[in-house]
Amino acid sequence: WLKQEQQEFQRTSPIKNWQGQGPYWLQALQMASSAASFSASAAPTWPSNSIARREDGSINVGWKNAGLTDETLQEFVNTRLDVLLQYLPESSGDPVECFVDISGNSLRRPEPIKMLLQKLRSAPVHIVDLRLHKNQLTDIVAAALAEHIHQAACAGRPLMQLHLSGNSLTSAGIRTLIEAAHNSGGYPRKGVTDRWALWLRAERQSPPVFDAEDLLEQCKAA
Repeated sequence: WLKQEQQEFQRTSPIKNWQGQGPYWLQALQMASSAASFSASAAPTWPSNSIARREDGSINVGWKNAGLTDETLQEFVNTRLDVLLQYLPESSGDPVECFVDISGNSLRRPEPIKMLLQKLRSAPVHIVDLRLHKNQLTDIVAAALAEHIHQAACAGRPLMQLHLSGNSLTSAGIRTLIEAAHNSGGYPRKGVTDRWALWLRAERQSPPVFDAEDLLEQCKAA
């Protein structure tokens, strides 16, 4: 029975290429099976091999075009993320760089994204690239992202790329993000020769942002 459950957990879990994969699966299965919130009926189906460790040691979370909704993302954060984070490789140096791509989905509400970012900030992880383009995000999500920009910069792990194209942000939401980066103290990033500024992409909003030039002038004058 345990072997069958282990095989099923490996099949449905999104993670691959982890150090110590064999012990990880057994321990994670035992922990997850003992949690009341984790069951085959409650857990969402996740894309196979969507979390991978790159050759340089960084982690890639690839949930692009995965059919995610606010509910499924929140379910993952509540039931599986803590288990996976407990098995991050131990490091006495810099936190592990993490690239998160959840673009091309149906995300709308700020809460699931905020919960995901909070838990990743509490782990030895540095989110350097966050891709949220082609969702259904509005200005209320910008406030949650602004909080992450500020908190991550204060922790010495500033976000370096934020992709928000193809959503429904207005100039007010975009300004919230620009001001958060400006006031965070994390940019320009010190002690590095590259990736020192935040690259923010916010084109192709629906409806379009017609006052983009005015927005930039306001930010320069602030």
